[in-house]
Amino acid sequence: MSKNTGKKIKRIRVCKEKVVIYFFDKSKTEISYDTYASFHLFPNRELSKEELQEIENLNNISVLLNKALNFLKKSVMTEQQVRDKLYSKTKDRKKIEQVIKSLKNYDLINDKAFIEDFLIYAEEKKMGQYKIVRELIKRGINEESARKIVFKQSDELQKAVGLLPTLEKRYATKSFNEKKQKIFTYLLTHGFSSEVATKVVSKVQRNDQKEFDLLEKEFDLIYDKFSKTFEEKELFEKVVNSLRNKGYKYSDIKKKWEERFYGID
Repeated sequence: MSKNTGKKIKRIRVCKEKVVIYFFDKSKTEISYDTYASFHLFPNRELSKEELQEIENLNNISVLLNKALNFLKKSVMTEQQVRDKLYSKTKDRKKIEQVIKSLKNYDLINDKAFIEDFLIYAEEKKMGQYKIVRELIKRGINEESARKIVFKQSDELQKAVGLLPTLEKRYATKSFNEKKQKIFTYLLTHGFSSEVATKVVSKVQRNDQKEFDLLEKEFDLIYDKFSKTFEEKELFEKVVNSLRNKGYKYSDIKKKWEERFYGID
């Protein structure tokens, strides 16, 4: 063997998911199919240290590339998501960027296409603009790119109004004021602007009979709870404060109190 020779191949075993190279010095190395196909390897071939290093480098990239492809088989990812996944496997930034470059060249990762696809998904889920931007940034989209997305306020309002029937049903057991507050908070949490949320909440209609029925039910529960502990004045304050915290009007509470405590109809 020449002085530039690192090792001499004894035998090669092609397995189901890898290729194993055995050397005469009793060492062995495992490489991917892609790496194996990239080099003319055969028994008794002498490999220089430089060749061994080249095989190792290409194999590391090939392994990383296959890992990235496996990630992408499971779900669509942004460039940064793939990069973060690869960093959990190796800290070699240069190799990771080589893999990222290959994936982009083959259009296997495309942040612009990811944004377009996510906007369709967000539309179906009726996400507000701020939540969409947050979710895109969370998924690794460049913040500047995410914040450049233009949202028409008319579209935002239409989406939010579309949520109203579901939200009114969800908060059907709440007082009129509390229902509006809950709907407003929900819309803000789901990314709609306060202007849009305010317009939607203004569409919520008060049903006086339903409001009174809800108050009656809540009143009975709270009255029975505190009447065992407090006398008239303190009891009145406890009942009023509890029900006002639930969004009921003072005049309605007082009317109900007079019905219950004094028998005034």
